[in-house]
Amino acid sequence: MKHEQLEWQIKFVKTMMKEDKKFVEILEQFVVMCELFYNYVEEKEYLMEKKFIQSAIKKPGALRKSLHVKEGENIPAAKLKKAEHSKNPTTRKRAVLAETLKKMHKK
Repeated sequence: MKHEQLEWQIKFVKTMMKEDKKFVEILEQFVVMCELFYNYVEEKEYLMEKKFIQSAIKKPGALRKSLHVKEGENIPAAKLKKAEHSKNPTTRKRAVLAETLKKMHKK
């Protein structure tokens, strides 16, 4: 429901329920909550349109360091596959993310 429609409905209810001020106050609070929610949703949609995947990498180079690969070299596929089954959950998650990002790479 659009914001204008919501305002129109509130005006209608206010005219119908002028005697009951408590109801009108609750309705106004509801409108404020709806506006906050709509703003939140719009902000989330805007962020999703941006380059959101960049925020997934919290510590660049951490996977490379944990796999003992020198900086500037590619991580071998065998090491990456082995890291996906690591006992360390952090290394495992980083390896899975690396595999996912590798698939997303434009050639």
